[in-house]
Amino acid sequence: SLNQFFELYGDKRGKALVSGLYTHVLFGPNDSATAEEYSKKFGNKTEITTSVSRSSSATGGSTSVSKQIHQVPLISVDQIERFPQGKAIIANPGYGDKNDTRRPLMGKIGIPEEDIKREINAQTVIWQKKVRPALAQRMATLKEKQQQKYLDLSQLNHKEKQDWTTEQLQLRLAHAEELLPMPPEKEKK
Repeated sequence: SLNQFFELYGDKRGKALVSGLYTHVLFGPNDSATAEEYSKKFGNKTEITTSVSRSSSATGGSTSVSKQIHQVPLISVDQIERFPQGKAIIANPGYGDKNDTRRPLMGKIGIPEEDIKREINAQTVIWQKKVRPALAQRMATLKEKQQQKYLDLSQLNHKEKQDWTTEQLQLRLAHAEELLPMPPEKEKK
């Protein structure tokens, strides 16, 4: 959606980036503002409606024909919002002719059978049998390590608490020294 793009980059920068895109592929956006923006971008087409009216009387009849010209969106907001899964509009300066570049091409983008099988395999075999068990094992290991790190100080006597505190302090000082070493003696002057 364009709104997400503008939220991420800001209005000015977002519009600059979008205007620089060569090819636009628009699937059902679930966002009226995006659908409206693209409907305007694709422009209008002229439709002519013809009305015929007939009247009859005792002296004869008459027929009148009137034509009205309307400008309607080439692709309406409503059409864009109702796209089924897989339907998209592709706008690219390569489509069209010398007088009409960036003509939108609307169609259904199919998903190859191989990709569908790969997705099913990923969801069932790979996720269920490989990834999920590995993540569960990793989580169990992390929980076990976390539990080992915590020490119940209430179970220690005064001397053990002091020793543990001193040991922890020395570990932290060593780690701080490793991250932020003191400058050599020459640089202190």
